[in-house]
Amino acid sequence: MVVPEESHGVRLCQLQYRAGRIEPCPGADCPFWEEGGAALPAGCIFERLDLDLDERPGLVHALLQVRRGLDQAVTREDEEETRSLFYRLVPAAHDETG
Repeated sequence: MVVPEESHGVRLCQLQYRAGRIEPCPGADCPFWEEGGAALPAGCIFERLDLDLDERPGLVHALLQVRRGLDQAVTREDEEETRSLFYRLVPAAHDETG
């Protein structure tokens, strides 16, 4: 599935699109957004990782749950526990984010 980057000038959330929903990308407010640096511009981690999410709807929904968990984390421990789940779901992300 080709995910359009924008719809009417609004950047779309890659995960939501693959889950069948069209929502604007939350950008820097999303826990999966990576700040830019000298080598890469800011962007969504799922645009950088070479993951085939089109045939894995269960993974897409699990990642959306992780995103909600990170958004709702109250303590550092909550966040670390949820990130641990993320790294188990997507081991390549740990290599990218260090």
